[in-house]
Amino acid sequence: MIKIISLASMLAFLLVGCTTRPSLTTATKEQIINQETSKAISDLQNGVSIYFDTGSSEIETKYNLYLKTAAHMLEIQPNLLIGLEGHTDNVGLAGINKRISLERANAVKDKLIKEYHVNPDQIMTIGLGASNPLYDNKTAEGRANNRRVTATVYVK
Repeated sequence: MIKIISLASMLAFLLVGCTTRPSLTTATKEQIINQETSKAISDLQNGVSIYFDTGSSEIETKYNLYLKTAAHMLEIQPNLLIGLEGHTDNVGLAGINKRISLERANAVKDKLIKEYHVNPDQIMTIGLGASNPLYDNKTAEGRANNRRVTATVYVK
C-alpha cells in the first residue's frame, strides 16, 4: 500500500513538473532586448510619437524605452540631436494650445535631462499647437492622435 501511494505521489509530482514552462535563457532575453532596442533606434530616426491626454503634459511609462534608447544614442554620439515637436488637437484657443504643445515638448526634454542625463545642448524643442495635425480633428480618435510630441534623433 505504501509503495502505491509513493508511486502515485511521484507520478503526480512528475506530471506537475511537466506543466511548467521553461524560463527564458539569458541569451534569449538579450536577443529580445536587442530587437526592441533596434526597433526603438529605427523608430527614433523616423520620428516617434509620444501621446498625451487632453490638457496634460504627463509622460506615460510605456515611452521609457524610447527615451532611454535616445539618451544612449545621444551619449555615445555627441554629433546627434533630438528634436521634440509638441502638438495639440484643435480644441481650445490657439494660444493655449501653443503653450500646451511647448509644455509637452519641454516635459520630454526635462525627463531626458533629469532621468537620463542627456546634454541639454543636444535637445531642440518647439511647440506647434494645432498647426500640424496628422489626423482628422473631427473625431475623438483623431484628436487623441494629434496630442503628441514627435521625437526624432538626427545628425547635427
